[in-house]
Amino acid sequence: MEIGPLSEWVGALASFSAVLVALFLPYYQENKRNRKQVQRLKKFLAISQDKIINAENTEDKERDLKELDGFIKVNSLIAVEENKIKILEYSEQLFDLLKSEDGIDKPAVNEIMKKISLVK
Repeated sequence: MEIGPLSEWVGALASFSAVLVALFLPYYQENKRNRKQVQRLKKFLAISQDKIINAENTEDKERDLKELDGFIKVNSLIAVEENKIKILEYSEQLFDLLKSEDGIDKPAVNEIMKKISLVK
């Protein structure tokens, strides 16, 4: 039994490596894109809740609430990944707390933001 020349082995190894890259590169890129989108969702929610809590007048608060509501609705329509859906479920709870007429329950808001930050 002959093992063949080294050049055939190198060529076979290169072909095998190319197939592995072709199979797993799209998965890796999609995973990376998903992580970036999750980070953007979290960042937008953190900025929005901070703006709403620290709004100087009711007009600013109403405008920011409307922006947050629109953001949640649009992203709820396009989200298919489980982690994004979970973040949007928490953000709906956050929205309900922030629009409360009785005042903002900061400990509850902080608890929801903590849950959002733990979603991977």
